[in-house]
Amino acid sequence: LSIWALFALFCLVTGGAAGPVLAREPAAEPLTIAYCRYMPFYFQGKNLEPRGILVDIWKQWSAKTGIPVKFVLLSWEDTMKQTASGRLDISALMYHTPERENRYAFSDPLMNLSTFLYVRKDVKNSRSFTSADDINGIRNLVTGVVAKDYTRIYLDSRLPGLNPIVFEDHESLIRAAVNDDVQAFLMEGPVAS
Repeated sequence: LSIWALFALFCLVTGGAAGPVLAREPAAEPLTIAYCRYMPFYFQGKNLEPRGILVDIWKQWSAKTGIPVKFVLLSWEDTMKQTASGRLDISALMYHTPERENRYAFSDPLMNLSTFLYVRKDVKNSRSFTSADDINGIRNLVTGVVAKDYTRIYLDSRLPGLNPIVFEDHESLIRAAVNDDVQAFLMEGPVAS
């Protein structure tokens, strides 16, 4: 994270000058926040409790505002479905897209994440792969994406007809990459690490 992102997070949590924190009477019902296995932002701890950078931020926000929060573990696909249906109050880490802008209210970004194209080394040096500099280089590769993830939206718009293998969550996609079930995938750097 850049120093500015850390400052913005500090201001969000502490109510600093960079942005207001929601001020209202403590809620009787907690806000329901979805989380999925998306390390280092959200994951389960040893005792199956929610952990991660964003869990810590939401807990600090709750302590400052007096508004309780409750975390619900879901796959990314279920997070998107339940957010759309209104069963969740908050879905953090949702990428801003024109379609989503019509449906959801977005805050200012808490942080910027870079997405990378990962290609197996043996494939990178083969004839079936043309270039990492051009997304078209994966057209002939077995490519994995996470359902409802921004990378799926991106690939559908840039490479219509690609038909990637769709995984329920990031953890399943990484496991498939480790097991050589996919030749390429797109994912945010911190998550893939």
